[in-house]
Amino acid sequence: MVALAFCETLSSLLIFLGVLAIALLNVLTCLLIITYGTKSSPDVDTLWAPLVIIFCTSLLTAELFLGLFGESVTATLMCLAVDLELHGTATYGPPTFHEKLDQIRRDRGDAGQAEIEMQPGDGEDDAGPKRSSMP
Repeated sequence: MVALAFCETLSSLLIFLGVLAIALLNVLTCLLIITYGTKSSPDVDTLWAPLVIIFCTSLLTAELFLGLFGESVTATLMCLAVDLELHGTATYGPPTFHEKLDQIRRDRGDAGQAEIEMQPGDGEDDAGPKRSSMP
C-alpha cells in the first residue's frame, strides 16, 4: 500500500507541476506577444488584468486535461492492487505491462530473491504483503 500511495503522490505532484508550467508559459507567451508582437504595451495602462485572466483560464484548462492523466494513473494502480489481492501476483494486463513489471523487479534485484506476493485477504491486516519463495 505504500507503493500505491507513493505513486499517487508522485502523479499528483507531476500533474500540479505540469498545470503550473502550462499556465506560466501561456502568461509568458501573452506577455511577449503584447510587448514585442503588437508593440501595444505602451498603450495599455496595466498588463496585470489580461495576464491574470490568461493565467486563470490556462490553469483551469490544463487542470481539466491533465486531470485525465491522474485518473488513468489511479485506475491502473487500482487494477494492479485488485489483481494482486485476488490472485497473489499480477496475472492480468497487457504483455507490455508484465515486461515492464519484470524489468523493474530485475533492476531492483528482486529476481533472485523472494518475490512479494499478496495472499487473498491480505488487504484487511496491517502486516503488509507476505513473502513467499518462488520455485
